[in-house]
Amino acid sequence: STLADYGECMPENERKRLKKRGCDLLRGLLRRLRGRSRELSYSTRNEYYYHSAQPDKQYHLGLERVRAGDKHGYYSQGVGAAWHAYGHAKNGRRYLAEMWAKRAIRAWENYFKFKADYYNAYVHYALALGIMGRFNDMEAALAKSAKLSGKPLSYREFTEVRRNISAISKVYEI
Repeated sequence: STLADYGECMPENERKRLKKRGCDLLRGLLRRLRGRSRELSYSTRNEYYYHSAQPDKQYHLGLERVRAGDKHGYYSQGVGAAWHAYGHAKNGRRYLAEMWAKRAIRAWENYFKFKADYYNAYVHYALALGIMGRFNDMEAALAKSAKLSGKPLSYREFTEVRRNISAISKVYEI
């Protein structure tokens, strides 16, 4: 997971290489975790689905965890739905983008009811808000994330959200 995360701040070729290696390691770990700790398995699956760009599986993993009584599942739902929305938005499918963005926003609102101090959650929440055209709310979520993390508003993850929203605004008007 750390290897794949590190890859996100590298040039494109290196990013792809590190992401692939991180995913290979996570997939191997998942095989070894079968029948073991549910919490560790959940966390590993969540990371694997995120880094291997499988937002639908990540979203459904979150549903599964919430149904099992684990409120941390809202995190997987929020991330998965936000990135599912972004994929649809990039391809000009506004209805589906907004449907998934609304799911992400609902998941984040549930997540924040019990855990409102994790900076990364606000990054993905901001993405969903931006897809919905709620730019002031998006910036407020990024500001909250910056405050929680101690990082400047110009931090890579925050500028990536703005860049992604700017890119989709060229595909359809938001």
